[in-house]
Amino acid sequence: MTTVFIYGSLKRGQPNHHRLASATSLGEGQFEGVQLFDLGPFPMTVRHPGEPASPGSKALQG
Repeated sequence: MTTVFIYGSLKRGQPNHHRLASATSLGEGQFEGVQLFDLGPFPMTVRHPGEPASPGSKALQG
């Protein structure tokens, strides 16, 4: 099994969510200790120095 973090048009209720029809959802989440950058069509996250590399476990808002 491969675990991925889904965002944007692949999220539930968005136009490309149908591409995940056979996937199993593990729930919602958020990354902690990172900063999000807007690169146009491809967002990017960068880990803050000194922060752990693993994602947090709080619910994603929005």
